[in-house]
Amino acid sequence: GSEMCIRDRYCTVNEVSEKYGLSKANIHHITKVHGIEKKKVGVRNLLLRADVERAMVERAAKGL
Repeated sequence: GSEMCIRDRYCTVNEVSEKYGLSKANIHHITKVHGIEKKKVGVRNLLLRADVERAMVERAAKGL
């Protein structure tokens, strides 16, 4: 049950990389700069989906 709730709210670095065409290093930088909430689950770092989408909108507004 809680695993599905986590999957809805969070996404992996790989998912962000595929969706936005960004390198992992780029995503880590964006995570720091935009203060994206992270959650460590096992070996995976999960990023709060709402924060990622907000950061991408901000980046697009700046023409990045």
